Amino acid sequence: MGFLDEKRCERCGKSEAYATLDKHHVVTKSRGGTQIIYLCRECHNWVGEHIKEAEKLGLYKRGYKIKKKNYD
Repeated sequence: MGFLDEKRCERCGKSEAYATLDKHHVVTKSRGGTQIIYLCRECHNWVGEHIKEAEKLGLYKRGYKIKKKNYD
């Protein structure tokens, strides 16, 4: 696996060779999120504590997928 093939933290750039990487849903699973990025544990904790800053960096998105029902 070459340098460009390694999984890296989306926030700090640490590779999986130097840090444990967690899968992180940009939109939480409970809100219908399917996009997954990798974050080291330190950055994953940071995202949870700094939502507004994480949103600016594209690491977190608020939102719901609402399925509209047709009542006709």
